[in-house]
Amino acid sequence: MKLKLGFSPCPNDTYMLFALLHPEALVHDFHFEQHILDVEELNQAAKIGAMDITKLSFRTFFDVCDDYDLLSSGAALGRGNGPLLICKSAINLDDIESLRIGVPGLHTTATFLLQFAFPRVHRLVPMLFSDIEAALAGDQIDVGVIIHETRFLYAKRGFHLLADLGEIWENQTGSPIPLGGFAVRRDLEKVYKAQLSELIRRSIIFADEHYEQVLPFIKRYAQELDEVVIRSHVDMFVNTYSKSLGAEGIAAIQAMFAVINEKNNTYKQFSVV
Repeated sequence: MKLKLGFSPCPNDTYMLFALLHPEALVHDFHFEQHILDVEELNQAAKIGAMDITKLSFRTFFDVCDDYDLLSSGAALGRGNGPLLICKSAINLDDIESLRIGVPGLHTTATFLLQFAFPRVHRLVPMLFSDIEAALAGDQIDVGVIIHETRFLYAKRGFHLLADLGEIWENQTGSPIPLGGFAVRRDLEKVYKAQLSELIRRSIIFADEHYEQVLPFIKRYAQELDEVVIRSHVDMFVNTYSKSLGAEGIAAIQAMFAVINEKNNTYKQFSVV
């Protein structure tokens, strides 16, 4: 079966999918047409149903959950790994309503967590996540929300932490941080959806056991090639929730849905395979 598969070039995705995309490592009957895109591009593609199976922000999953089911495997979800709000020089957070804030896409979980923490923000400047630090350095924005590899390097580059947006979520909800996951077209046969979920789980196990074999594939697409940064990224974003959401992981996504449902006066739910 041929399926359109969307995923990001970030180390956690390429780590988790290596074996799935190399049938000699993990034998299966699927053929994947690969679409490697920035997370916001993946979100936009999901909104028009362009992918059969795709990584997407959990915030966008809320918008497309009538058309996609969530896979239990492949998630980026956990504790202590949320997006960070950074600045170039000292800023008073009391003034955040007036600040230009660089965000890695309007439909990302990072932007959702920013608005959850600071409901008054409105001067959002969407851009590619890897461009945020340069925009901050060039005074094109006042503060920036960083994700992925940049969260490991901002201090070395002279930036300062204003707020840990994931920590605010955890403190207020008690839930792990639901960043993103893999969704599959709802109209795909249930047996295939279950197989895909199991294949991603097995692909993660393969990567855990064959890291040196997987590393060149990760480096082919990574923004930062430093192997310490790559390893830190993988360790932070690939965890027990990635192999299976479990009850706690599902509850974290439900907590996000509850916040959005209350804000929008809706009652959306989701299905997990």
